[in-house]
Amino acid sequence: MFALIREDNGAMCLYIEYLLFLYEKKTILKNRVVIALLLGVLVLFSSCGASRRASRGAPLVVKNKITADNKQVDTGDLNSLITVTPNKKFLGLFRARLWLYEHFNGSEKNRGEPPALLDSAAMYNTTRQMKAYLNNSGFFRGKITPMVSEKRGKASINYHIESGSPYRYNIIEWDIRDTIIDDFIYADSTESLISHGDIYNAYTLDDERDRITRMLKNNGFYLFGKNFIRYEADSTEKSKSIDLKVIVEPFSISGNPEDSLTYPHHQYYIDNIYITPDYRPYAQEEIIYDTVQISPLKDPHGEPYFFVETEPKRMHPNTILNTLLIKPGDRYAMKDVKQTQKRLSTLRIYKFATVEFTTPESPEDTMLTCRVNLVRRPVHSASIQTEVTNSSGNPGVGGNFFYENKNLLRRGEVFRITLKGALEAQATSYNEEEDEYNLFNTLELGGDVSLVFPKFLFPGKKQFISDRFLPRTVLTGGYNFQRRPDYSRHITNVSIGYEWKPDQQTSHRLNPLEINSIKIYPDSSFTARLNQLQNALYKSQYTDHMILGITYSFVRSTQSISASRNFSFLKLNFESSGNLLRSYNSLFGGEISEDGYYSLFNIRYAQYVKGEADYRYYINLPYKNQVVFRGRAGVGIPYGNSVSMPFEKGFFGGGSNDMRGWQIRTLGPGTFYNDTLYIERIGDILLEANFEYRFPIYSWFRGAFFIDAGNIWLLNENEDFPGGKFEFKNFIKEFSISSGLGLRLDFDFFIIRLDGGIPIHDPADRGGSKWKFNSLGMKDVTWNFAIGYPF
Repeated sequence: MFALIREDNGAMCLYIEYLLFLYEKKTILKNRVVIALLLGVLVLFSSCGASRRASRGAPLVVKNKITADNKQVDTGDLNSLITVTPNKKFLGLFRARLWLYEHFNGSEKNRGEPPALLDSAAMYNTTRQMKAYLNNSGFFRGKITPMVSEKRGKASINYHIESGSPYRYNIIEWDIRDTIIDDFIYADSTESLISHGDIYNAYTLDDERDRITRMLKNNGFYLFGKNFIRYEADSTEKSKSIDLKVIVEPFSISGNPEDSLTYPHHQYYIDNIYITPDYRPYAQEEIIYDTVQISPLKDPHGEPYFFVETEPKRMHPNTILNTLLIKPGDRYAMKDVKQTQKRLSTLRIYKFATVEFTTPESPEDTMLTCRVNLVRRPVHSASIQTEVTNSSGNPGVGGNFFYENKNLLRRGEVFRITLKGALEAQATSYNEEEDEYNLFNTLELGGDVSLVFPKFLFPGKKQFISDRFLPRTVLTGGYNFQRRPDYSRHITNVSIGYEWKPDQQTSHRLNPLEINSIKIYPDSSFTARLNQLQNALYKSQYTDHMILGITYSFVRSTQSISASRNFSFLKLNFESSGNLLRSYNSLFGGEISEDGYYSLFNIRYAQYVKGEADYRYYINLPYKNQVVFRGRAGVGIPYGNSVSMPFEKGFFGGGSNDMRGWQIRTLGPGTFYNDTLYIERIGDILLEANFEYRFPIYSWFRGAFFIDAGNIWLLNENEDFPGGKFEFKNFIKEFSISSGLGLRLDFDFFIIRLDGGIPIHDPADRGGSKWKFNSLGMKDVTWNFAIGYPF
């Protein structure tokens, strides 16, 4: 039987041999029942291969490859032209969907995935499309030769490309048959996508037409279209060169450049702007509108806007006007129109917005009538939600009540109330005096209130940020009560924040005032454990404290609508606390505790600075595969009125979103190890790197392979945590490394994730080898259940 399997499927046999090896080596993997089950499944999937090959009638395509003799040929684009692609493998092992199709399908043949069979017609069609692509890329003499390798009913296809010499631009001539637009085109010539010596590319030529059209539309040429641009090319075989003429035609009403009746292209200007704040395109009843003129507060003597309204008015007109980047008398600019539409959608009260223009009847009429139509949402919304929670890696259940008013003061203000409650399982710290461990041993109750204004609120009327940056002011307040096995904690927070977006990819948030008050009530058992520590560092993390400071966050993401483009994400955080209070106390004195620290309202305030950087790079591969890299680094420096970072502001390792081979807050600091000290560990320094490969399995069922590396450290030596101090010469050797597999249910709008991580390199000083390959078992897997991707 085993010989038959070897003959039928060599790759499957290798997997079986490997599992047999693991089965015999008890010291490598102890769970022999799991191995036996895997062996049985693999043998089942392998046993019927020979009969299936005979019934298919053609070899199964298992691999496609594209090779080229010229690095200038982009083989990545050519991959998308291949019509017969191999059947997908489950976890990279076997083609489960193909197996389902061939074994369990009835007459409908609607289960699984049909076999990707070798098809000469499909192969010819692929080579024909590749040839067309080479022609459009300047390789007119290119040849594609498909080479098929067959073995035991399986076929591998290598599309080999002999590209030949590419054709390059020799002379580029501009023939602009309109004296009005030629100045604009020549002035923008430095942005041209084509130049002398470049390889001919039809796709780039099309992009050049889009660029010119976009530039002219942004300069008032409302009716200009790419159909007014055409190319004439004359190639020379001997020199492999192309003389290119770019022809820009004058305007014609028919849009046909060959029309004998033509006109110069005109710049258009915005005439009246009509705004309908309560547009109802599908209303059954008759709606009575009233048109009124409104002058903006920013320019009371400027041209008025016309509001087409119903009674009573439900939105202050200037709130809408502040979002507009167009005004009467302005020259038309397509980019301003698009940005205006996006800015209007930021007002939560509106479901969607349209900005439309009435096309002039005569080419000589250069004034455009604009209509802005806004479709409203209901002002009030409320919902009750139950959920499975995952707070910092601790599973639980919870419930939330949400209320939102999208237009509280009729100026676009958004008012939100959130009430929440949750039960969680804290597995990393518990009361040793209890006889048994309760699953849900943590209770959390709390609420948050926020009010968002669609502008900056400053004393006085001056705005320091342009309206183009979508400024917002966010006022928040909240209270949270947590009852944990070791202590109870009361957290109160208040903040004032300013947000703005200079462009679509960049956002800023500045909180000039952020107050957090934390009061902790530890139980006797936890107090006894804290008293075991001789140093005040960790004791101070579980005492009452207050954070009064400033925070700043910068985010930049290059993600676009196109799912095929790679993109990056960068987030920078900075915060500082206690400096103003300490300066005041230094000058005027203040309350001093028995330990010699200043306090405010009998609560010691924290003093520190903290910075953190998080960078991610996403590589999108064919067939919905994705590779993600992430790097994180941070440092927090306590000083003055603090000997340590506040517990909630310190760095930690382990959990579902970083070092997945360790439970939350059980990693580090450094090489420290003590299995008798049940205390959550935080550090002053964080370094971390992550790799994750995400791949589709079936429909919304996805998988992942990941590697995490990193650790936390202390800035200073601490006798309670030997080996915890950061040393530059040793930090690489003190990196923890974990790896594992993950399963995800990806519903686009909602993602459920289960990751199993296992420690490969543990720097904790246990006296043995820090590499764990020879002692790993199923008991060493840390399971992480979470909502959403880790990064």
